[in-house]
Amino acid sequence: MAILSLEEINDRLNSPSLDDHERVELLIQKKQAILLSKCSTDYKAFVKLFWKYQSGDDFRPNFGTDAIIEHMMAAKRREIRRLIINIPPRNAKSSLTSISFPPFVWLTAPREKFYYLSYSLELTKDNLVRGRNIILSEPYSIFTDPNSPDYVYSLASDMNTKTKIFNNRSGHLITGSPKSGTLGKGYSIGLIDDLSSSDDPNELNLANTYFSEKFKDRADNQSTNVIIIIMQKLGKGDLTDYVLSTYKSENWIRLVIPLERDALSDPIITNFESAKIKEDPRQIGESIDYERYPPSVVESLKIDQKIWQTKYQQRNPSKDLNSSFIDPLSIPVSDKQIHYSWFDYIVTGWDTAVEVSKTANYTVGITGGLYKDIIYIFDMFRGQYDLLRRIEYFKYYAKNTLWLSNFIL
Repeated sequence: MAILSLEEINDRLNSPSLDDHERVELLIQKKQAILLSKCSTDYKAFVKLFWKYQSGDDFRPNFGTDAIIEHMMAAKRREIRRLIINIPPRNAKSSLTSISFPPFVWLTAPREKFYYLSYSLELTKDNLVRGRNIILSEPYSIFTDPNSPDYVYSLASDMNTKTKIFNNRSGHLITGSPKSGTLGKGYSIGLIDDLSSSDDPNELNLANTYFSEKFKDRADNQSTNVIIIIMQKLGKGDLTDYVLSTYKSENWIRLVIPLERDALSDPIITNFESAKIKEDPRQIGESIDYERYPPSVVESLKIDQKIWQTKYQQRNPSKDLNSSFIDPLSIPVSDKQIHYSWFDYIVTGWDTAVEVSKTANYTVGITGGLYKDIIYIFDMFRGQYDLLRRIEYFKYYAKNTLWLSNFIL
């Protein structure tokens, strides 16, 4: 069947000689044509329509996927040129970035050159095939068939393998990994999807070195290129930490979506000022997807607190973290990020000195929050404090504070 434009479909629908079968076929084509016309500029509409061609699951939109889509659209427009997305595994992170994004971008910018990197070359190959499935799908052919009124580009048949896709508009998608060697061509958009698979220091160092020495300077134009890193946190020193500390001047936007909103979660999930979704809409204790992560599943994930804090909650854990006590002292949480009303109680304890002098004993204290039988410590102190200083400290915290005096640490 010939590919018709929306205008041609409407003209045929107005024909008096049209039979019922032809009318039904044209109405189906019209619905698809309307969806496709929206898909070239609306990434969420594109994802919904083409999801079945790259995934065996149903698309499950939530605030997290909406936030990712919004940030990816901003990156396409170059409103964001440096983006880090931290999100737990199995939450459409690859599907929304490395798989669906290149075919979507090529509908309006077929000259974009993509590099797609991950810790595993086999994984990048699999995801490239899934992206190619979108391009080869029947609905997408309206953009790749030279006879179509909406033709944009075609694939270059002699330049397509398991590790690369080229089109006839000078665009390409090339895959790689830290273990696959030096990158050969340049890029305009770099997609990095979990460049490390574990928190092993050697693997983290390999990924960080590869990013800075092999990948970053391969951009065709350093003033317009886009770098998008999407990953689950692995721990201190991972690619997120490395990039934010090494390339501070590049104005990185960071989108953080924990699996569960808890008492330590920052209610502001992004530093992108123009974002429509800036606040986490969930209540404390609510997961990102109740059907996939009901309370029983969430509690089982919390057994290994190190994995829970990094892989699922997207933050660095304490060095001494174990399954029975959460100690986020190493997490950079400012007082502005802590909402004391989230806790059942604020508990502060003091072992106070009787007098204040250069030779007097020290006053020591600890302050934390109690939430669902878990203690979150967010302040410890030791010094020669006079009474007025201690009173000021008391006033700093919420009114529901429990005071302990002269306890034993």
